[in-house]
Amino acid sequence: MKKTLNRLNINDNEIFFLFCLSFILSFSYLVWRVIFTIDYSVGAIYLIWPFLLLLAETYSFIVFSSFSFASINVRKNKLSTKTKDINYFPTVDIFICTYNESENILRDTILGCKNIKYKKANKKIYLLDDGNRPAIKQLAADFEINYIARTTNKGFKAGNINNALKKTDSEFIVVFDADHIPVSTFLIELIDFFKDEKIALVQTPQYFLNPDPFQKNLDLTKQLTNEQDLFFRIIQPGLSQWNSAICSGTNFVIRREALEHIGGFPESSITEDMDLGMRLESMGLIIKYYNKPLAAGLAPETFKDYLNQRLRWCAGTLQTFLFNKKDIFNNLNFPQKCFYSSGILYYFLGFPRIVFLLSPMLYLLFGIKPLSAPLTQVAIFLVVCYGVKIYLFRKLAKKYRNFLFTDVYETAIAFYLSITVIKTIINPRTPKFTITSKDVGIAQTNYKLFLPQLILLIIALVSFVIPVYQLYKHIHSLEALVLNLIFNLYNTIILIFAVNVALEKKEKRQSRRVTIKLQANLENYKKNKTNIEVMNISKKGALLFSRRDRTDEFEAILEDENSLILPNNEKIDLKLIKTYKKGHGRYYNVKFDLDSKEKEDKLFKIAFKNSNNW
Repeated sequence: MKKTLNRLNINDNEIFFLFCLSFILSFSYLVWRVIFTIDYSVGAIYLIWPFLLLLAETYSFIVFSSFSFASINVRKNKLSTKTKDINYFPTVDIFICTYNESENILRDTILGCKNIKYKKANKKIYLLDDGNRPAIKQLAADFEINYIARTTNKGFKAGNINNALKKTDSEFIVVFDADHIPVSTFLIELIDFFKDEKIALVQTPQYFLNPDPFQKNLDLTKQLTNEQDLFFRIIQPGLSQWNSAICSGTNFVIRREALEHIGGFPESSITEDMDLGMRLESMGLIIKYYNKPLAAGLAPETFKDYLNQRLRWCAGTLQTFLFNKKDIFNNLNFPQKCFYSSGILYYFLGFPRIVFLLSPMLYLLFGIKPLSAPLTQVAIFLVVCYGVKIYLFRKLAKKYRNFLFTDVYETAIAFYLSITVIKTIINPRTPKFTITSKDVGIAQTNYKLFLPQLILLIIALVSFVIPVYQLYKHIHSLEALVLNLIFNLYNTIILIFAVNVALEKKEKRQSRRVTIKLQANLENYKKNKTNIEVMNISKKGALLFSRRDRTDEFEAILEDENSLILPNNEKIDLKLIKTYKKGHGRYYNVKFDLDSKEKEDKLFKIAFKNSNNW
């Protein structure tokens, strides 16, 4: 216990105190619920719903406590500040895994890999095409990189990588999904960690250039961060402190010796990455988590793609546990077992979420009581427990998540996730590997995906009306009615969000913008120069910022014949799309008029030079 406490970031006394307070209050609440709020004298059938709600609350307590405990020591996981050893350049194979992604997506990833700074003789790039497509083979030839294909798809992505392992021999392997573009410093920042022979794998976060379906379909791109940011920026660094970090399938470097020792990438699960990480950690090897994005990818474009991705992760995680319980899971140490168990338990969230949604409706419509206790006691417990819990969550999650949208995310996938859990437990080999589409297109709404939420939303709205009559007939007490109406109102709000996120909206941008902070100059036809800052950039255009708010002057400058002068003195013609004032300066949305592929590639190199502004 002393060793465990020493690993906590106890310097942050407020968060540690909040965690202890939240744990004690929540545990006390559950004890109170078991002893004082269930009438055990009623028939067994009347105990079903009270026990289901109690189980749902217990589940919430376990998962939240695990998340909080893992996240307490996040601030200790600082980035390495050591200087790169200029003499350490072990051989590296870079694998780009593809199946059916378009040439446009692959082109950017290949270009990013070619731009990675490293000793040229010690870096080889391989395009692993599981689709065995002639056009992709030609693409590899055009970029002068290696191409490996196979005639079958056995083992899917894991099988694709294992096939390439037999045909390559470098000391280390870098794995990128087809849509993840690395920055030029990717290897320079990571390779030195492997001087420690116990480190088998170094994982970096996933960072996304496009909004996820929640940001896009709810028009909350500026208000919400990507749904996965909480995991990659908060939870993963915390898990890393206990050597329980999870391999996330892309943007990582792995030691070939360690990979060969476990027999290559596991092909028994459709989430081969989690399986791989668990196997490495069960052998006492270390997965280092480097909490800085070094590659940018694409989030699922549609809610359907998002849902399919989550269902695949759910099925694969359960498969990993069911297939590896004896020979792998039991070899993990105690903290690793706890965190991996919590990760598995997370995918059961659909069942308690459905219970929480139904509970106030059942009371308001049918008078089914989930508990028996004085309403003042219930209200006090809930206000105190949830008040501390929400405040702790806000401190831990920071800018990456708020409490309300955690419930929205869960509600949006709860029903289909529950079905997937049941199917996988009954037949673990049923789920099949599916590819998440990352191409930009016009998405069509699939109404089946939000039908359960829509039905519950209608019932929730009806639940506001009927109690008025029931109160008139003295069926409900006023206190119980008000409390359940409050819960029903909250559920209605998250159901509205959950329904709307499945109503697809067209992606506005066809070219992804990369966040960047770059000083440059604008030059007009008179050769007059004005200093500006490039805020984000893509192949098609950029967002510029100037602290000089002189609209007339800038409109005159930003005409068809004007140029943006980049640090390498390359001039790029541009024209103004729109301008607006904000804060102490003015922003300019501009479109590039590129006259050569070389200039496009130079823009690309500038955008992916480093990730310091991500």
